Amino acid sequence: MTQHFDSILNLDEVSEIVGKNKRTLWRWWAKDKTMPEPLKVRGRAIGWRKSTLDAWLDQLGDM
Repeated sequence: MTQHFDSILNLDEVSEIVGKNKRTLWRWWAKDKTMPEPLKVRGRAIGWRKSTLDAWLDQLGDM
């Protein structure tokens, strides 16, 4: 049986992948609700599943 692990990306990694600064990403998430909901990783740390982020980016590319 093969197990697949979905990477959790932090805000810096997402910013680099998307090519936007962290402030813009927060604005998308908080106001426009276009960005996927982050996960609580531990404490106050958050992250996004790579598969969820990839699907969101694909959806944006189709617009």
